[in-house]
Amino acid sequence: MEKDEKIRQLNSRRTRTLVLLSVAALLALILGAVFLGTSSDSDYDSSLTSQVRRTVQHGIADIRAHSSGTTNNNNNNNEHKKGVADIRLDQHNNNNEPHDPLENERKTIRERRHPRHVPELDVAVKQPSPQQQEESEQTLADRVAEYDKHVREIKQKVDGKGGFMETEPEGVAASKALQDATRLLLQRRYGPQEPYRVKIDLEFQPSNPTYETDGPTDSFTIEMAPAKLMPHAVFSFLEIARHWGEKKGAFHRRANHVLQVMTRGNHVPHLAFQEYSPAFPHKRQTVGYAGRPSGPAWYVSILDNSKNHGPGSQQARNPHEADACFGKVVEGFDRVVMGRITKMPGDGFLKPPAHVKISKMTILVPGDQEGSFVPWTGTDIAKVS
Repeated sequence: MEKDEKIRQLNSRRTRTLVLLSVAALLALILGAVFLGTSSDSDYDSSLTSQVRRTVQHGIADIRAHSSGTTNNNNNNNEHKKGVADIRLDQHNNNNEPHDPLENERKTIRERRHPRHVPELDVAVKQPSPQQQEESEQTLADRVAEYDKHVREIKQKVDGKGGFMETEPEGVAASKALQDATRLLLQRRYGPQEPYRVKIDLEFQPSNPTYETDGPTDSFTIEMAPAKLMPHAVFSFLEIARHWGEKKGAFHRRANHVLQVMTRGNHVPHLAFQEYSPAFPHKRQTVGYAGRPSGPAWYVSILDNSKNHGPGSQQARNPHEADACFGKVVEGFDRVVMGRITKMPGDGFLKPPAHVKISKMTILVPGDQEGSFVPWTGTDIAKVS
């Protein structure tokens, strides 16, 4: 047992080294894009696509190399020893750690019974380099769009073979690359300080019992999940908020566990993959994406839906897939969400006269004073369209 434990700890060191090398390789490729930006548009697009594919291939090679090594060195009868998919790095340091190296290593890993979801790799996210900070927002947006397109292509291929994006090496590597690129874009567009928030302005109709007593308008506020956990889902919701003035939408479904919002139009697509982190489960007051593929329709959980919407909850075929949970209502949950929106007349999917309309969505970012938030001053698509 002691020998197996030492082998397992050695493998965890190897895993961290491979992950750090993968991150370094991704950053190197991003830096290369700066110099490629002087080429023609067609050369730039071709180069960007090549970078995406090379980054994903490097990630696949790292995953397979580690999985092969752990398979050869571990006891195959131990169901917990499954290589990189079972190892979670813990970035929380303990200043009182014992001097025994094995004890230090035990603090940094957590074994899981099932193969992990992509966002569970809790490697510390590095700040952008000076060269990356100089890249234009459009350059970063183009890169995210290319990674997004590649992930969708891989998911279609994996689904066609009856596989799982959450465990397929190519799917894991591509999703991780998209997440890394999206974090850079989030920082560049909305600033490095988190959390981001979105204020939801509501318009109640006379059919709502609270209309006469509380008036025709109200609001509540959602705080986004950390970008280190859910960058793809958070970015998508901020895009929904940016485009809200074009088509808008409303709360149109009342169930005993969620209140669901429909979005009109196709200005923001569904998620490229089912991003999920166990560090941000579907607790009461949280916000998640509905459907398969998930989004852009979203809902507020009015009960603890950790099991209802967590891994394996929506379909028996895939035990790893979950709804994306990307935020939490931090203002107005009791008074507005529970006190007013739940009073929509009827059950299930409601007819338009019963809807609670969402008239506006305002992105908020941290202000200069601690704990303060101010409206984001970037481009609101609705104002320029």
